[in-house]
Amino acid sequence: MKKAILVLIITSFIFCGISYAQPRGDHRGQECQQDVRQDIEKANNMVRHGIKTGQIDSREADRIRQNIRRVENDLNRFISDGRLNPRECERLQRETRDLYKHIRYEMNDGNVRRDYRGQECQQDVRQDIEKANNMVRHGIKTGQIDSREADRIRQNIRRVENDLNRFVSDGRLNPGECERLQRETRGLYKHIRYEMNDGNDRRDHRGEGCQQDIRQDLSRARVMVRDGVNSEKISPQELFVINKKIENLENDLNRSRSDGRLRPEECAGLKQKAKDLIDTIMYAATN
Repeated sequence: MKKAILVLIITSFIFCGISYAQPRGDHRGQECQQDVRQDIEKANNMVRHGIKTGQIDSREADRIRQNIRRVENDLNRFISDGRLNPRECERLQRETRDLYKHIRYEMNDGNVRRDYRGQECQQDVRQDIEKANNMVRHGIKTGQIDSREADRIRQNIRRVENDLNRFVSDGRLNPGECERLQRETRGLYKHIRYEMNDGNDRRDHRGEGCQQDIRQDLSRARVMVRDGVNSEKISPQELFVINKKIENLENDLNRSRSDGRLRPEECAGLKQKAKDLIDTIMYAATN
C-alpha cells in the first residue's frame, strides 16, 4: 500500500514537471518567432529607406529581398509543427544577423558617393552644352561661323545631348560614361574654335599656321575614327573610304608645302578637304 502511494506521488511530480516545463518552452519559442518577424519587418524598412536615399539600387534591393524571403520561408517551415525549438530559433537569429550585415554592406558600398559625382558630371556636361550653344550664337553674330558650319556644330551638340540622356536613363552616370561625355565636349569645343578661326590665314605669310591647323584636323580625324571603330559605329567599308581621304589629305599637304610655304589658295583647298573629311567621319559615326 505504501509502495503504491509512493508511486502515485512520484508520478504526480513527473507530470507536474512536464506540464510546467512545456509551456515555458513554448513561450520562449513564441518570443523568438515574434523577434524574427520584427527583424524581417525592420529589414524591409531599411531596404525602403536605402532605395529612397539612393544608398541601395534596384538590383541590390532585389538581392536583399531574396534573402528576406529565405528567412521568412525558413521561419514558416520551422513553425509548421506548431512550435519553434531552440536550434531552429538560433538558426533564424543567425540568418537575420547575416541579413543586417548584407543590408549595411549594400548601403555603404559607395553608391551615394558615386551618384553624387555622377550628378556633378551631368551638371557640368549640361553647362558645357549651353556654353557651346552660346559660342555658336556668338560666332553667327560676328560672322565667324556661317549657317553651314553652325549646322555641323549643332549636329555635334545634339549628339552629346543624346548620349547624355541615354546614359542617365537608368538614373545614374558611371565614371566611364562621364569620361566619354567630357571627351565629347572637349571635341565639341575644338570643332567650334576651328570653325570660328578657319578664315584667319594672316597669322603668318608662310602658311605655317594653316599647316598646323590641317595637321590638327588630321589628328582629330584619327581620334574620331578610332572612337567610331571601337564603338562599332563605323563599318569596315566606311573605314576604308575615310582612311583613303586621310591619306589623300596628307599627300596634298606635303605636296603643297614642298616649296617651303603654303599659299592662301592652297590653304583654302586643304581646309575644305579637311572639313569634308570631318563631315564624312561624323556622318559615318552618327548613321
